[in-house]
Amino acid sequence: MIDDKLKKLFNHRRICVLGAGLEGVAMANFSLSLGAIVEIRDAKSLDQLSAEAKLLAGRTVVFKTGSDYLSGLEKTDLIIRSPGISWLMPELVAARKAGINVTSQTELFLRYTNAKTVGVTGTKGKSTTASLIYYLLKKSGKPVKLAGNLGQTFIEWLFDDLSGQIVVLELSSFQLQGIKTSPNMAVVLDITNEHLDYHKNRKEYILAKQAIVANQTKIDIAVIDADSLTSLQFSYATLANNWWFSSRKSVDNGVYCGRQGDERWFIFNRDGQSEMICPLSKSPLVGEHNNSNVAAALTVAKLLEVSNRSINNNLPGFSGLSHRLESIGKFADRYWIDDGYATAPEATMAAILTVPKDSLIIVGGSSKNIDLTELSKKLIEAKLKAVILVGETGPLIRELILQESTKSAERSVPKLIDGGVSMKEIIEKAIEFSVPGDTILFSPGCASFGMFKNAKDRAEQFVNLVKGLDL
Repeated sequence: MIDDKLKKLFNHRRICVLGAGLEGVAMANFSLSLGAIVEIRDAKSLDQLSAEAKLLAGRTVVFKTGSDYLSGLEKTDLIIRSPGISWLMPELVAARKAGINVTSQTELFLRYTNAKTVGVTGTKGKSTTASLIYYLLKKSGKPVKLAGNLGQTFIEWLFDDLSGQIVVLELSSFQLQGIKTSPNMAVVLDITNEHLDYHKNRKEYILAKQAIVANQTKIDIAVIDADSLTSLQFSYATLANNWWFSSRKSVDNGVYCGRQGDERWFIFNRDGQSEMICPLSKSPLVGEHNNSNVAAALTVAKLLEVSNRSINNNLPGFSGLSHRLESIGKFADRYWIDDGYATAPEATMAAILTVPKDSLIIVGGSSKNIDLTELSKKLIEAKLKAVILVGETGPLIRELILQESTKSAERSVPKLIDGGVSMKEIIEKAIEFSVPGDTILFSPGCASFGMFKNAKDRAEQFVNLVKGLDL
């Protein structure tokens, strides 16, 4: 249901859409539907754009492509930025200083939807937590939608009357940059270092993330990781009511992991009153970091009045997400675990804790200016049988492991193996240096660019080749 102010923003206005990917195409179609004069700009040449983007040329859309695609923005009434184009690009900074409104799909949806919005951010765990929130709400019978950084657009939902509905959005720092409207309920997972090739520095990365709470009001809710010192800072950046979640300690208002007898439980505290929600054994997600993700999702579910009975009945059926600590099965007499979407060291450090000692790990990828020292320490402390090093960061991780090992004579170093230049070689090396019954964990801890198209391509190659091995 289109708001009159939104119609006025677009009708007969010159709209410049930056980026001709999935989101850019959706924004162009949305703008045309509201009577806008649309231009799309992209660094790629016209020939390199998708078929969906090229179809827009038949709808009177003008294209500006190539290396100077950001020049001349001052002739535009409204700029809609796709997430892959930094808010801090000099041309966009100049446009804002000239008084041109620079916005995004995320900002437009949050500002103009009549749905209740739940935004989820963090360095890792966003997709899992957002998907689990959606799953628990859906199973409880609530009208709910899921989108965000999960591969689909949502701007077209502004044509629908979503009053009484809940929209769960997974929101990356790219999507949060520059927004001036925050979700009604913001979930802040652990914030570490990520995307330092895109962001100016760690401070700017955290400020981008903080936009998820910075524009909340006193009637909104922020659900914050009580175990993360960085995330705790978000509680001071919002006017919203703060709720908490923790996998390690009790919280006054929110969900935490506590012990009842011999078993650990998810426990909900509200104003001094405690409820035992369900045992941790009900969760299908492995690892302490996932206990934190589940606690975050359960806090949202309880605040949105999902019953303990519904949670107990449905939580065990959540299948999680592909390529996140996903057991592939037993092939070539080895047990294989796919954690291919682990693109940050913290995700791999958490994954290491879930596998037996003497396992093998495949780690490495392209560099995003991230410090790999702590990961290298964990690779020693975990007493792994072998570390198979791949990609641009492989030699660096090897060097850091060897440096760390010299600091203590008691520290034994796992075998350090060059994984080669293809996924086939990587898997062959894993088999060569393992024995029947071993566990092999694929958890790169680094970005995928270079050897592979993206993290999905990397993980799918791993899974497909492993499943092609003899049983």
